[in-house]
Amino acid sequence: MHNFNVSSLRDSALFHSLCFGTLFGLLYNAQPLKEFPVHGFWIVAYVSLLNTCVFYALNFVGKVRIVLVPLLFVSASIASYFIYNLEIEMNGEMIAAVMETSYFEAKEFITVRLILWIALGFFCSMVYLRTARRIVVSRKQFAPLLCVVALLVIVFQAAGVETFKKNHVEERQALMPRNITPYSLADASGAYYSSQIRMKELGQLTELGGIPSEVQGTPPDVVIFIIGESARGDHFALNGYSRDTTPRLSAEPNVISFGNVTSFAASTRISVPAMLTNATSAAPAITTTSVLDLFGAQGYSTHWISLNDRFNKNNNPTTRLINNVQDRRFRSFFNATYETAKDHMMLPAVRDLVTDGGTYPKIVTIHTRGSHWQYPERYTKQFARWLPATSDVDEPQEVINGYDNSIAMTDDFIAECIDLVREKNAVVVYASDHGDSLGENGIYTHGRMNRPEQRHVPFIVWASDAYRKAHPGVWENMKGHAASALSHDYLYYTILSLGRIKERGHRYDLDLTSSSVVAGQGSMAELLAKSSAASQ
Repeated sequence: MHNFNVSSLRDSALFHSLCFGTLFGLLYNAQPLKEFPVHGFWIVAYVSLLNTCVFYALNFVGKVRIVLVPLLFVSASIASYFIYNLEIEMNGEMIAAVMETSYFEAKEFITVRLILWIALGFFCSMVYLRTARRIVVSRKQFAPLLCVVALLVIVFQAAGVETFKKNHVEERQALMPRNITPYSLADASGAYYSSQIRMKELGQLTELGGIPSEVQGTPPDVVIFIIGESARGDHFALNGYSRDTTPRLSAEPNVISFGNVTSFAASTRISVPAMLTNATSAAPAITTTSVLDLFGAQGYSTHWISLNDRFNKNNNPTTRLINNVQDRRFRSFFNATYETAKDHMMLPAVRDLVTDGGTYPKIVTIHTRGSHWQYPERYTKQFARWLPATSDVDEPQEVINGYDNSIAMTDDFIAECIDLVREKNAVVVYASDHGDSLGENGIYTHGRMNRPEQRHVPFIVWASDAYRKAHPGVWENMKGHAASALSHDYLYYTILSLGRIKERGHRYDLDLTSSSVVAGQGSMAELLAKSSAASQ
């Protein structure tokens, strides 16, 4: 009979891997304990066994382990921090946000809590490496390891049993590697790079300026197209929100607010390119340059003003579309740092463009910061109407206060743009790229396509008296669809028609100025109906 040897157990590679696999599971995949009171323990146990196999395998990689283990802990720390605190979903869009964001945007998400969480992960990795020095890998340990692997396979296969799939959908999803930190990072990275490959396979974008089009009637002097950021339609008083977040727009007689609009996606990098092109929810591929090229082909001077940084045109989904725009101005033009930049800084440039007495007609597109996280950084003191305001997710009402203050500043910005062209034959269009979650089910920011609050966006049109007088039918047709279920699908053809431009193959069913418009396309109701049909 063999005596139990504590020292040999401590130095066992399998026991060492089990200890750190369990620690890793509890640190970075503890959500099931809260979300699934009945099955949560078993899910975490499964994840811990999976981690055990990974840590055991690290015994065979030699000195590379010195790099791999800290990388594993630190990446898991970063991913789990945002999953725990903001309830983000780790997918290709999240990787895209990391890969394509600027240093300044990324810096706004760095907190003391995040730094401490990363430090804890790094410390654990150092403890692992130190204790792993004395580990002895024995052939005798392969038998129990095979049992662990067999158990994992059995559980994974059982998760595919029809009864389990039907009655425990969320628990089954929690067992998938794509939902386990940090393995979800590999799945999400694969999805991102696959999308990049597909984008390259599409080849060169079709130049919209070369597509046959014509101006019908007298074009307006100025079209201003404002692209909002992270604005939710249900937080605009104009759409019935209880707080008066839009006092200036609500007082405007020539405003139409479409209150039931669904965004193309839940992220900027997908929505904005779709807003600028004829992509639709049914045909989402971006194959052309921006709508501004069609305006340019019909004699408009084209302008792009943004407080965002300019990225490489081949890598960033938005900037690659606007290469032909005649006048492009980014944050560097305004001599503003990322921390101090506010949307109102762009107003003098807009004023110069629309009042210079130069070439008309012109289209001015303004890409705003709007309500991008962190919300208190988006507005000036005069718009701090609801206090206290913070970006601390432990204080959800204070987060909402900051968000609503940013909407109030957006209201003022749009109204100021209207004032600049009030006496001209002009239209102003505002639409946001997506919304944000504000604590619903513990979720914050954006990136989840299936969250209604992240897809419900404002879509507002203002027209001057001169424009309405010149085109009375246009205004009446749009008013008739103010309460209709709509989406970003309608934006492209509506903006063209507001500029009195029609392209070959113009889709009147997606043109809100037309009497032939068909409501509901790309709306949340349509998307949910399709999703329900697919699951049956």
